[in-house]
Formats: sequence, C-alpha cells, structure tokens
Amino acid sequence: MDVDYKSLKLFATTLPGSPQINAASIARATYTSKYTANVAFNAQFPIGGDGAQLIGRVGYTYLSPQYGFISVLAAPFNDQLRGDAEKLVDAQLMIDKLSIGRTKAQLRFWAKTLTNNHSFVRAIDFGALGYAGGYFNNPRTFGSTLAFSF
Repeated sequence: MDVDYKSLKLFATTLPGSPQINAASIARATYTSKYTANVAFNAQFPIGGDGAQLIGRVGYTYLSPQYGFISVLAAPFNDQLRGDAEKLVDAQLMIDKLSIGRTKAQLRFWAKTLTNNHSFVRAIDFGALGYAGGYFNNPRTFGSTLAFSF
C-alpha cells in the first residue's frame, strides 16, 4: 500500500491558537503496512464413515513496519516508535463433524506466533511530556477449542 497525501491540514503545535499547516509532506499512514504477504497450506482428509474430517492448516503472514501516528507534529517520537516488521506463523489441527450421539462436534488445536517473535507493534507518544512507550506482539500461544452443533 502506498499512501500519498495531497493535502493534510494539521495544527503546527498543540498550543491553543496554533495556525494550521499543510502536513502532507511529513504525514505517515497509521497502522498500515506498505507490504503485506500471506501464504497458507491447507489439507483435509476424511476420517470415519460419518462425514468427519481431519483438517490441518499452517499459515505465514508478513507485515512491513507500521507507524502509529500521522506525523511528528502531534507525536514527536513517531519515527523512533515505528513498529517492527512482523513475521507470524500460525497453525491449526481440527477434527470437524465428529459425531457424538445426535450432535456434531468440532475439536480444534491451535498455535499462534510459533516463531515467538517479539515485534514492537504499537506505541503511545507523550511527546509534550518528553517520553513515549509501547508494547510488543503476543508471545507464542497454544490452545484448544471444543464446539458442538445442535
């Protein structure tokens, strides 16, 4: 994605009565990656004779670095707080349409952020106070889900 602002009116400072300026030349698209990519491998196999299936999926997502604020006028640390590129690998293994009595069930095992990559993803800028901070993406997580259809 290539965002090109033609005109963007912002106040020059956060002080009352500050004049408006055209900040298009210093504007950044917020929470928008210039480059993204996704690829996934999916497979499914029948199991049993009642329509149950074993389904597997592994996916990879790439997001290029993102800015959290539109300009350095309101967020002076915007360039230092740009997020890291994210490289995420997720996986899932599911048994679907599993007969349990008169109902169907779905049992899913999943894992997110398998690479345990600790990318800096979001920020808060207290520029007028002289400091800023942020947080990192979620660590590697695992879980399971059991669902029933009636």
